[in-house]
Amino acid sequence: MIVIINNLFNMKSLRIIIIVIYTCYWFPGYSYSFTESLDYYGFTEEKQKQAFQDLLQKANIIPADKTLEQVFPPKETKEELVSDIVKILQQIHQKFIARSNTQERWQAKPLEWINYNKKQILADLKILGFIDFIGPEQKNIDTFCILGSDALEISNRIEYVNSLIKNKTSTKAIILLAGERYVTKDIDGTEVELKKIANKFNIADWKKLTETHLIQNEYSKSTLSNNKNIKIHIIDTPKGDLPRPTTQTTIIKLIEWLKDHKEIQNIIFVSNQPYVKYQEAMIHTVFKEKNVDIKYEVVGNTAQDLDELQSLVEGLGTYLWAKTPLVLAHMNIQIISEENKQLLKNLYSENPLTYRVIPRNLIK
Repeated sequence: MIVIINNLFNMKSLRIIIIVIYTCYWFPGYSYSFTESLDYYGFTEEKQKQAFQDLLQKANIIPADKTLEQVFPPKETKEELVSDIVKILQQIHQKFIARSNTQERWQAKPLEWINYNKKQILADLKILGFIDFIGPEQKNIDTFCILGSDALEISNRIEYVNSLIKNKTSTKAIILLAGERYVTKDIDGTEVELKKIANKFNIADWKKLTETHLIQNEYSKSTLSNNKNIKIHIIDTPKGDLPRPTTQTTIIKLIEWLKDHKEIQNIIFVSNQPYVKYQEAMIHTVFKEKNVDIKYEVVGNTAQDLDELQSLVEGLGTYLWAKTPLVLAHMNIQIISEENKQLLKNLYSENPLTYRVIPRNLIK
């Protein structure tokens, strides 16, 4: 009798254990935590989550004596989690990006908080992956696509491609992807330097120079230009109704161009730190929305000037901005709350140089 009772007890206990395991497996998320959602941003290691929390504390987004989990505790619904994400993004824009709707990054207001604990801030950014170079996995590709920027960063990106080719990464072509951003004196070069470039392109007024002229000029000065086995393609993106082209609009222009170049089936996009992750998120979003099925990687050289801490911090901020729609989609979150819909629209649509619109699959 005792044996039978024990067996019944064990069977009942086993059923309870099975039910618990089944429930946890099929219905994960009795609560939804922003800290746990950091996994979707690629911050899966505990040291990365600690580094992210440390930066939020230093920027006074959360109190120095509180953890991220304490300030944004787990929520019962996904909508509540979205509210937390929106609140954090609003603070990220103020404390990490610090520029208004159509300002360039060199026009951003100074971030006072980065003047303290610079060494620790750099260490945190390194842990999160915004300092060191990101190299390619592929060795044989159809094309490099060098993304436009200011003159110094364009030069850096071209030289990085040159170093990759020297290290046995072979390519058939190079795409110079830039657009109608007019040059800025002392950002893209001195007035004397810009006048020389303008003269090279038979342009009377150096103020009419664009990023496309810059990338062509920098490429012509590099040793890569002597390689006759590599075909060069130049894609010049118009500014449209924006102050200038963005990563989004240049990638859309590239997609249009690729329709007539079916031979290109894999691409290595070339940026530089701290912008690699941001541009990877942007490219992923645009490719996904346009149903582009091309193998690609986004790579970039090590951050060159570690004294430019504001640019490094902004690299993280713009990445979080660009990655969030992908995170929400990956978590299968459909926005229902009208308040959250409006907040997200405001966060993205009103900052066209960072990210023009939020993907349609999130807000219908």
